[in-house]
Amino acid sequence: MQSRFSGTLQDWLHRLCQLHPHLKLFKLVGPETNILSVSDRFGTSIPVRLRLFHTELYFLSGTQNLKLAWKKSHVLSSKVQVLIGVGMLFGTSTNALEFYESDDSGINLLPHPKSEIRPENRIHYLTHKTTVELLAGTHLQSLAKSFQVILEKRLCNLEVGLEWTDMRDLLSLLQHHMFSAAVEGMCGPYFLSLNPDFATNFWDFDAYTPYILKGYPRILKPTAWRARDKCLESVRKWHAYIKKHDNITLVDTENAQDPYYGTALMRARQNYSSKMEPMTTDAIASADLGLIWATNSNTIPAAFWMLVEVASDPSLLCRVRSELSNCVSDSSPSNSLDFDIPRLCDQPLLQSVYAEVLRLYTAVMIVRSTEHTDVTIGKWNFPKHSLIAISSQVAHMDKEAWSTGHEALHPLEEFWAERFLVYPHDPSSGPSFKCSPETNTYATKRGADEPRFSTGGVAGSWIPYGGGQKMCPGRHFAKQEIMLTFAMLCSAFDIKLTKTQLKPRPDMKFYGLGGLLWGGVAVSLCFVVFRGYIRLSLFRRLFVDDVLVLASWLMLLANAIIWEVAAGSMYTLVTVENGSVPPPPDFDYQLTLFFHAQIAINLLNTCGIWAIKLSFMLFFKKLCHNVRGQKWLWWCVLVPTVAAFAICIGVYDWPCLIKSLAEIISYCPTPAAEAYSNLSLRIITGCDIITDALILTIPINLLWKVQISNRYKLALVALFSLTIFVMVVAIIRVVVAIGSGGGVDSSWLYTWGAIEQTTAIIIACLVSYKSWFSKDSHPKQRYTGGTSVHPLRYKRSNSMTKGSTMHDTTVEGGKNSFSSLGAEVVPLDTIHVRSEYAVGSDRESLPPSTYALADR
Repeated sequence: MQSRFSGTLQDWLHRLCQLHPHLKLFKLVGPETNILSVSDRFGTSIPVRLRLFHTELYFLSGTQNLKLAWKKSHVLSSKVQVLIGVGMLFGTSTNALEFYESDDSGINLLPHPKSEIRPENRIHYLTHKTTVELLAGTHLQSLAKSFQVILEKRLCNLEVGLEWTDMRDLLSLLQHHMFSAAVEGMCGPYFLSLNPDFATNFWDFDAYTPYILKGYPRILKPTAWRARDKCLESVRKWHAYIKKHDNITLVDTENAQDPYYGTALMRARQNYSSKMEPMTTDAIASADLGLIWATNSNTIPAAFWMLVEVASDPSLLCRVRSELSNCVSDSSPSNSLDFDIPRLCDQPLLQSVYAEVLRLYTAVMIVRSTEHTDVTIGKWNFPKHSLIAISSQVAHMDKEAWSTGHEALHPLEEFWAERFLVYPHDPSSGPSFKCSPETNTYATKRGADEPRFSTGGVAGSWIPYGGGQKMCPGRHFAKQEIMLTFAMLCSAFDIKLTKTQLKPRPDMKFYGLGGLLWGGVAVSLCFVVFRGYIRLSLFRRLFVDDVLVLASWLMLLANAIIWEVAAGSMYTLVTVENGSVPPPPDFDYQLTLFFHAQIAINLLNTCGIWAIKLSFMLFFKKLCHNVRGQKWLWWCVLVPTVAAFAICIGVYDWPCLIKSLAEIISYCPTPAAEAYSNLSLRIITGCDIITDALILTIPINLLWKVQISNRYKLALVALFSLTIFVMVVAIIRVVVAIGSGGGVDSSWLYTWGAIEQTTAIIIACLVSYKSWFSKDSHPKQRYTGGTSVHPLRYKRSNSMTKGSTMHDTTVEGGKNSFSSLGAEVVPLDTIHVRSEYAVGSDRESLPPSTYALADR
C-alpha cells in the first residue's frame, strides 16, 4: 500500500465480504437462488404466502406492488422488525421487550386512535422523530465533517510510503478505521478511549449475528454471546462514565457536537429513554448497540465493494478520479482529502457506482405488519396482523423493472457502473426501460450533453434503505460516509488487486433467510414429545419403538451439531476447489475436520433412518400378533431390512473418508473415485426406497383383510402411506446431490439427508396417533379393553376347511369400552387380533372362545 502522492498502493484481497441484512428470519437451502426462484415461478406481481404453523408470512414483490406498499406505509407497522432486533440480536430484557411490543401508537405525531399509550412512553415515535430530526440539516453536516476529519487523520497515520505495501485484508482495514471514525463521530471521543477493543469485539459479534438471529442455543455458539456481552458491557461502561460527568437533561439541540455524547442524537436518546420505567440501563445499552450496528454493518461492506469494483477497472478508476478532483474544497490544497461533501455526493458517475453497489451487493429483508386493520395493496388484501416481507434482492433483480443496456450487454447479475446514468441522446440509457429522470427527485441537474444520475422508473425497485414513511432515517449519513471513505482512499492511494481472478463474493450466510436444519430438529422434537406424552398418558410407560424414535431424533440433533462445526470447512473446500480463494494456512486441518465430520454424519444419518424403519417394524409386529400369515410376512420384511442396513454401511465411500489426507487428495478427485461415490449413493438410496416399500406392504396387507367401513380403511391407508413421502425425499436427495456435474455435492446431500430423517421421524410419530379409535375413560386411567364402535373384522382365509362356519367375533376386553369419535385417542397398537376369524359386534350370539382381546 502506498500513498498516491509518493507512490502506489497494492492490496491483496482474498476474503469474502460479509453482507448484513437488517432482518434474518430463517434459512433456506441456497437462499440466494431459492427466493429468486419463487419469484420466477409465480412472477413478481403475485404475493407468495408462506405458512409456518400458525404464522403466515407474505412475500411481496413487483415494482407496482412496492410503490403501492410504500404509499400505504402509514398503516404498515415496522414494529416486528424492531422486536427481532432488540429482542434476539441485541439481547434486551423481557420487560423492555414487552414494553416495545405494547407500544401500538405508531410513529406519527398523533398516536393511533386505538392506542392507549402515554405520550412519554411512545418509544417508537420518539426514536423515529429524534433520528429523523438529528440526522439532518446542521446535525448531519457536523457529523459528516467530524467523520471526515477523524478518518483523514487515521489514513494519514497508515504506514504506507513509496514502496508497495501488501495488505491481506482491505475489509479489515475499513472495519477498523472507517468504523472507529464513525463511532467516534457519533458517540464522541470517550467511547473508544474507554473501550479500546470495542472494534474487535463488535466485528466478532457481527460475524455471529446470523447464528443469534437463527435462535441457536447459547451452548452451541458461546462465542457469539460472549462477543455480544462484551459489546453491551462497553456501551454500559460509556453510559456510566458520562453520568458521572454530565447532566443528561441538558439537551442542546442547537449544538450539533456534544462533548460527551458526540451528537445531540445520542444525548436525546438517553434523555427520553431514561424517563421510561421499563428502559433500564441494560435496555438502553441494547438500544444504543443496535444504533451503532445499524449505522455500520452495511455501510462498511458497501464502501469495500465500491473500492473493489473501481480498482478492478482502470478506465473506470480514471473517470472516477476525474470527478473527485472537482470535489476538493476550494480553500484546500489540490492534494488534500478535504472534500466538499455536497458536491461530492452530487457527482453523477460516483452516485451511479454507489447505487449499483447497493443494488448488487446488499440483501435487505424488510418486514412490515398490518397491526391495526386489513390493508389492501393493489388487488391484494392482507388481513389484520399479517406479516409482509419484501426482499431487496428480488426487487434489485427484477428483469421487468431494470434495464440491461443496449442489446442486453449488462445483465443484472453483473456490476455495471453506468446503470444509473441517463445520456440525453441515448434512449437505452438509464436504470429502467421506462426511465423518466425529469420527474425524479433523485436525478442530478447537469448540462445539456452531460450524463445525469437518475433512479427514474425504479423508485419502487431500488430499495437498499427500504421505502415509504419508514425508510431508513440514517440513509443520508450512510451515503456521505460511504462516499467520503471511497473518495479518500481512492484519492490518496492506488489500489491494485494482485489476485484479479479471485474476485471476492458476498457471504450468503448473512442472507435474509436462515435455520432449516435446526428448524427440522425443533419441529421433529415437538412430534417426539407429543408421541411420548400419548404413550405415557395411556400406558404409563414407553416401548421399544418409542425409544428407537427418540434415538433417531438424538442422532438428528448430533448431526446438526456436527454440521455447525464442519460447515465452514466444507465451504472453504468448495471455494478453494472452484478457484474463488487460495488455500488458507490451516487448510489441511480444515480438510481433516471435514472428512472426520463426514464419517460421523453418514453413520448417524443412516442409523437414524434405519432406527425409524425398525420402529415401524416393531409397531406393525403388535398389529400382526398371532395373526396367521402376517407373522411370516413380517419376518420376510425384517430380514431384507436388516441386510439392507448392512449393505448401506458397507458400500459407503470409506476410502475417501478414512485414509490419510495425502491419499484422499490424490485418489478421491479421480474419475474412478467419483464414479464409485455416485454408485454407492445410488445403492444406498435404492436400499432405502426398497425397504420402505417392503415395510409398507405389512399394513396394506393387514388392511386388505380387515373389515371396517371404507371411510376408515381409506383413512388408515392414507396414514400408513405417508411413508411414500419419505421415499420421495430420498429420491430427491440423490438427484439433487449428484446433479448434472457428475460429482456428489456434500451440502445438498447432507441437507436432504437431514430433511429425510426429519420427515421420517414426524411420520413415525403421526402413525402412532390413531384418531380413528377412542375411549371414554378418565385420561389418567389405563386402557384395559372395550367394545369398539367401529369393530374390526377379519375374514377367514380361503384355505379354511370345507364346511367350517364363518363367525363374527367382537373384539372385547375389560371394563372400559371405546366410545364415539372425539373422546381421548387410543393408539391402534392396543388391539391384537388373536385369530384370523371374523370379528363382529354381536357378542351375545357368540361363544366366549371365539373372541378375545390381548391387552398389554
